[in-house]
Amino acid sequence: MSDALAAVAVDGGDLTLASGLLALVRPALDRLAPGGVLAVLSVAPAARDDLPAWCRVEHHRYLGCESGADGRDRHLVAPGGLATPRPPARRATALTAQRPLTTTASAAAAPTPPRA
Repeated sequence: MSDALAAVAVDGGDLTLASGLLALVRPALDRLAPGGVLAVLSVAPAARDDLPAWCRVEHHRYLGCESGADGRDRHLVAPGGLATPRPPARRATALTAQRPLTTTASAAAAPTPPRA
């Protein structure tokens, strides 16, 4: 069973690409199935220029922008042919020490350089 979705929407609020919207858009695009569409909701005026430009650079297809009655824009983005999905994030595993870590052991492992 695949986790890929046909349509995904993210609400970026007043975020611009530089202030965090990109951190929402990239993972959302990765979740899309082939032929899927991402809807990015935004009240940031800069997104009107930034999203189309970013799509050109990243080889995604910018499908347009619709302004809503509530003042939010809805930008539609489809992953481009050159877009490659990122591998799923690996789950963190707890690190366990081979032996107890002591100050003496730390100093022996990384001695301080002599004074000049």
